[in-house]
Amino acid sequence: MNFLKTLVNNIELNRFEKRYIFQYGYPAFGLPSNTVTDIFTENAFDVIYDMKTKKYQACIEPDYFPPTTKERKEYLSAILKDFTKVLTEMDYDTKEVLTFDDIFYYGANINMESDSILEIYQMFKFLVRGFSKND
Repeated sequence: MNFLKTLVNNIELNRFEKRYIFQYGYPAFGLPSNTVTDIFTENAFDVIYDMKTKKYQACIEPDYFPPTTKERKEYLSAILKDFTKVLTEMDYDTKEVLTFDDIFYYGANINMESDSILEIYQMFKFLVRGFSKND
């Protein structure tokens, strides 16, 4: 029985690895910020590329965040700073912002799928800045 379960899990894992490409991750609260992340590590925030849909997807895992609002704001700011650094190193223009149409006509949100990692970044930046200003 354990062999069969292991075999099925390995098949599912193989399918998962063939479909998704890990793009970016920030480790869970409590882990050092320099922790190496991948698609299987405990990440507070990550971005993957779905080869089937040819879209990028962002994922926030609230369980991996600190308990207080103040700490969450600081943590989100640290993630944004790191994500900005990574994209800047990849020669993306991180100064671009979402437009009125992106937000109110096209319904951009953190659960969105996107054609580019830059669009994911822009939405994340928009949400972090808005949440951080909220009292």
